[in-house]
Amino acid sequence: MNNLKLFQVSGRVYEAESNHGIPNLIIEAFDKDVVKSDKLGQTKTNSNRSH
Repeated sequence: MNNLKLFQVSGRVYEAESNHGIPNLIIEAFDKDVVKSDKLGQTKTNSNRSH
């Protein structure tokens, strides 16, 4: 039996004053491990400024 848990990260990256999205930024996710932070994934904000 596989105990693998899948998670999804989503959001919007924007400039606070103008509220405009910021395209083409690299977004990285890491686990919160005390010993070593493992990179879980990477993506780039799209034309809608979402990831």
